[in-house]
Amino acid sequence: MSFYVRCNEVGSRRSPSIICSFCRNHYHANGTCSDVTKNQLSAIKNMPGTDWKCDTCRQVNAHVSSGGDRKRQSTSAGRPSLDGQSQRVEKPIVSDDESDTEGRNGDVSQPIQSLTLEIRNLRESVNFCSGKISDFEIKLGRFNELVTKLGKLERENELLKKQVTDLNSEVNNLEQFSRSNNIEIQNIPEKPNENIMEIISSIGRAIDQPVDSSCIDFCSRVPTNIQGRPKNIVLRFISKIRRDDFLDAYKVKRVSNSGSDGSGIRVENVSERLYINEHLSIHNKKLFKEARDIAKNKEYKYVWTQSGNILLRKNDASKILHIRSSEDLRKL
Repeated sequence: MSFYVRCNEVGSRRSPSIICSFCRNHYHANGTCSDVTKNQLSAIKNMPGTDWKCDTCRQVNAHVSSGGDRKRQSTSAGRPSLDGQSQRVEKPIVSDDESDTEGRNGDVSQPIQSLTLEIRNLRESVNFCSGKISDFEIKLGRFNELVTKLGKLERENELLKKQVTDLNSEVNNLEQFSRSNNIEIQNIPEKPNENIMEIISSIGRAIDQPVDSSCIDFCSRVPTNIQGRPKNIVLRFISKIRRDDFLDAYKVKRVSNSGSDGSGIRVENVSERLYINEHLSIHNKKLFKEARDIAKNKEYKYVWTQSGNILLRKNDASKILHIRSSEDLRKL
């Protein structure tokens, strides 16, 4: 919005105006406030290379430039004056209030709009990053919960493993206890219509430990995992004492016949080489075999079983080791 100097009025968008190129004051383009009418204003706008000065500035300019360059006066005289007289016409600065205001507003609004757009984009970026951080915090919280649960599950798993190990050990002990009156006789060839009780009686006579049916609770052949070997004979005595006496007599006979090399004994019409051992549980059988293999590699002199326990001894002077699991063998 501008102020018209001559008429002391405030300009509006409906009031076309012209600006003096020298003093930069606004004047109405109505022929009264200035010597320019509304129709002449359009002509000045369309006329390139022209200036317009108000009456006051023209008088000052005429006083200062009197006696000056005639060539310049001649050039200016060659241009038509708006009032029909020959006068110097300079490049005008023409504007109405609306166009001038819009020009100034446009110069300011453009960077403001750009800055507003940048702020909006920055706000959107910040909101986006904030959302991502929130999602990350949620996922991190869930991850921490999972880690806590995983730690709890690991502790529970270790506890369950220990319980399973203890239960397996207990089951094995019970199974071994149920076989505490048993012996297992190996490498006796199978014959059609054989009488197992007669075979056992022959073995008893061979080891000087007679056996009759009154001291036997059960006897039968059982399958073996060794291919090409006859089925073993499992014999259950009515008491553990009778079983131990039978085993001790076998060990004495084995030593007297074969020395201390651990070989079996020969029984005529029964087997050229038979072996008698405690009837071990499946777990103890595997552990006993593993113990014999490791003892051989590590040069242990003695490996034997006693009442279902697996025992090792490095030599005659070393202490006896009780093997309860494969872990005990790995520690040797």
